[in-house]
Formats: sequence, structure tokens, C-alpha cells
Amino acid sequence: DRRVARRSRRRRRVRRRRARCGGAAAFRRPPRTRLPAGRRLARQQPQQPQQDPAATPSAPALPPGLKPPPGLCGSAASSSTAEGPPSEPSLEHLVLGAAPSSPAASASSAAPPLPQLNLVVVGHVDAGKSTLMGRLLLLAGDVDARALHRCEREAAALGKESFRYAFLLDHGADERERGVTIDVSAAFLRTRRLALNVLDAPGHRDFVPNMVGGAAQADAALLVLNASAGELESGLAGQTGEHVWLCRALGVAQLVVAVNQMDSVGWARERFEEVQARVRPLLSQAGYAAPRFVPVSAMRGVNLGGGGGGGDGGGGGDSGG
Repeated sequence: DRRVARRSRRRRRVRRRRARCGGAAAFRRPPRTRLPAGRRLARQQPQQPQQDPAATPSAPALPPGLKPPPGLCGSAASSSTAEGPPSEPSLEHLVLGAAPSSPAASASSAAPPLPQLNLVVVGHVDAGKSTLMGRLLLLAGDVDARALHRCEREAAALGKESFRYAFLLDHGADERERGVTIDVSAAFLRTRRLALNVLDAPGHRDFVPNMVGGAAQADAALLVLNASAGELESGLAGQTGEHVWLCRALGVAQLVVAVNQMDSVGWARERFEEVQARVRPLLSQAGYAAPRFVPVSAMRGVNLGGGGGGGDGGGGGDSGG
């Protein structure tokens, strides 16, 4: 039988090993010394060394030049005070070079956080939404010169110099090649009173689902209109009204209207009043009773809160919406 032959071979190998190593005693395990239950427990849980209650604990080591806090045991301040429980040391005293400050002083030095507001930018395609937001980010100081120079170079390579501010938000290759916003772009803008989370929504009708995703997260909306001849009428017949109704249906209760590209009509007051007269009925039907209309020029940076007409005066109408 194979199993019997295998066992016999194994036994012969074991005998040869024992003979080489000094016999069977080398393979025996040492006997385990079993202790009583009480001694085993004492070995597993060693007793802590008892401290002398009469001895006073020494003060912990502190970095050189640092005074111990008044409530720390072993310090001169605690030994000179009356009997009683020592006060808890504050972490402010344990900082190098930090003097104890009162709660009133620390509360006054810490500035309160700014309230946050999610702002979605909506409007018809080519109304200048991305250009307006890129220009605002630049005026707020949230864009460095290298990023702007890179966007200007890429816009010039594509033959779309007027999209240089829109490229600050439109990062996708398809968006830059087609000149339209496809996905919702997010940016952070801080003002003196608010911390704005800007959501630049697409204006093309093919990307309305993406716009809905951005408007669903917003607390307020910025409706961008194009004041150029024929562009306002095209927007009213397109996505302008649809975006207004979607914002209202999604619970966006605040709305501000930016009438963009006023420089293309010579800042005509008649055109601005005409835009208001044509858009107010739509906003009233949607539930926005008295929205504020602001005439701006995103490309030139006029009336954007960054110093009036201090823009670069670059080119005609802005786009990239």
C-alpha cells in the first residue's frame, strides 16, 4: 500500500535526523511550568508602583523661556496660593511667546465668518455669463496674472480673443473649441459682506439638464441679458424665459438682472429702459416682483464694482455663455 510505504519512509527520515542531532531528546519540547491561578494573574497584571502621598509631584519640563501657567502643579504660583483644587491650564499659556488674553479680547480679535451664498448665473447662450464671471474674479483679485496670460494665449491660438475671460471658467477642451459652456463651472468670490459660491450654468438648449443641476444648489440667481440689437429678442424667444421659470420652480427666491454689452448700444438709456419693459412682465409672472436691473459691460469691466471704466477696452461684444 502506498500510504504504508509513505509512513515508513517518513519514520526513517525522522530516525536519521534524531541520530544526527543527538537522539530523541533534542526534539522534545521543554515542559511548561503551570503556575497557580493567583500567580498567573499577578504576572499578567503587574502592580503599579505606589507613590508616596506626602511627596509633592514635580512640575513638568517646559521649554526654556516659557513660564508655567498659574494653575500648574509644582510652580511657584500654585505653592503661594491658598489651599484648593488647582485650576486647569489653558492651551493658550503653553504657546511660546503667547501672553494670557481675556475672553473679550480674543472674541474681538477673531473676525466673524462671512455668510455664504450660492449664486447661479443663468441666461441665453452668448449673453456673456462666463465672461462676466471671469471679469468679476479678476477684479476681486482671485485670478493671478499667469492664469490670465495663459487664457489669453489659448484664446488667441483658437482665434477667439474675446473669450479670454470666459476661459477662466470654461476649462474643457470642447467648451473652448465650441465657445459655449457645457458643464456647470464653480468659482469662489469673496466680497466685503458675502462669500459667494458662483455656479456658471450653460445657456445652450442642449445643456438645460446641466443648468438644472446648478440651479438646484443655488440660493440666488443672476440673470444675464444681452442688450445688443437682436440679441435680446433672440434670448426671450430662447432660453431666457425657460431659465427664469426653472429657477423659480427650483426654489431660487432672489434674482438680479445684469444687462450686459451696453457698450455695444452706446449706453443708450432708451435701450436700457426697453430691456426692462420687455423683461419685467416675464419676471413678474414667474414670481419675481421687483428685481434690480444693472447695466454692465463685462468685456470692458464697466459698472462691475472694480473702479468704473477701468477696463482694457478690448474689442466688441463679449461672449462665452
